[in-house]
Amino acid sequence: MKTLNTLAILVFSTVLFALLATACNEDDPTPGIDGDTDTVVDGDTADPDPDADGDTVEVDAVEEEPVVDGDDVDPEPDSIDDVDDVDTPQEEDSADEPEVEAEVEIEAETEAEAEVEAEVEAEIEPQCSDPIDCLDETWTIRCVGHWTCQRGLCVEECDDIGCGDGSCDANGGESDTSCPADCAQPACADEYQSIDNNECCPGLTAVDICRPGEYSCRDLPEVCTYCGNGRCDPYETVYNCPGDCEPCTPRDWTEYVCDNDWGFNWCVCTPGPCKPVCKHVGSYSEGWYDSCTDELFDYDLCENQTVKCDRIGSRSEGWYSFANGALQGNLLVYAQCADIMECVPDPVDQCPVCGDDVCEADKDETPDTCPEDCSQNPQCSTPADCADEQWIVDCLGHWSCEHGSCVPDCGGSECGDGTCDRNGGETPTSCAPDCTS
Repeated sequence: MKTLNTLAILVFSTVLFALLATACNEDDPTPGIDGDTDTVVDGDTADPDPDADGDTVEVDAVEEEPVVDGDDVDPEPDSIDDVDDVDTPQEEDSADEPEVEAEVEIEAETEAEAEVEAEVEAEIEPQCSDPIDCLDETWTIRCVGHWTCQRGLCVEECDDIGCGDGSCDANGGESDTSCPADCAQPACADEYQSIDNNECCPGLTAVDICRPGEYSCRDLPEVCTYCGNGRCDPYETVYNCPGDCEPCTPRDWTEYVCDNDWGFNWCVCTPGPCKPVCKHVGSYSEGWYDSCTDELFDYDLCENQTVKCDRIGSRSEGWYSFANGALQGNLLVYAQCADIMECVPDPVDQCPVCGDDVCEADKDETPDTCPEDCSQNPQCSTPADCADEQWIVDCLGHWSCEHGSCVPDCGGSECGDGTCDRNGGETPTSCAPDCTS
């Protein structure tokens, strides 16, 4: 009997324990494996030895977030809202966004390039202000003509009428490349021509037309002559061609005759510079003075003495004073003082050019000798018509009207009489003493 009671108690205890275990498993969402009473909370294993009386076992669990494919993810979101809060990969930008960005970049680059081009254009200096500034440019078109200056740029312009008239119009833009018929330079310089950038033709010699020590004409080029032919030709002097020349005689001159038979004083005998003069005669200051600077050369009783340039061509050349009848003079100052012929450079350039639309009456152009220039649109019919012309000669006088052209006239004694004779061609510029109000 006692045995049956004991067996009943064990069965009852076993059933009660099973019921308690089942109730605990229903509260735990993660029951143990194979009906074991062990429970797993958030992945942690509970104490395997719970109290025998069936009380609920409290387990301190350490929360760990499982790693899935390297990303941290909440393994058990508390609600649907939590699921929505989980970060999800953003969709890629639409295909239109890269195109818009590319267009913006292109527009920015275009604006930047335009700004750079504007700055470059502003910094570029103009090629020209007049056609003459373009003469060194390269002529690239297949025609003859001249250069023009447009907005600071040299522009070629074909012109077979102006080019070919025999006159090289440099101011109008003609050059040796744009119009070789008019402007081509000869291979060498001929007699009496300046050498400029070329050389004298065979047989000719380049001579310096300046007096030794005379620096005022150093910019003038040398001229080609036949120095050594035994004749003192124009541009040759006792200094640059002593074998052919001696000092000239004062008032000697050489005429140049142009193709229209107009001639002019080409070369004129010029005395040596700053000849000493005797001054302050009869005073303690009597002596020889420089005629240019009034500088004293020497105190001397110089009255009735003469002075001349002596020992020409030697190292002793200079101004010497000679007493009456003396054969040997006293040196006053060393100088290259011989009288020499001084000539106008390039005499051909001084001749009138028939066909340039200017009737040069002062150079004998007339309707008979040059109808192209003098038969059309005369400048004047009377001297009074010349009142607005520019007076360019270094003298006082009046205008005259010759063959329809205004010609300056330095002759006559009318200027200075106190009356401005406008009908006779006097103007404020030609005769300031009479006509300046």
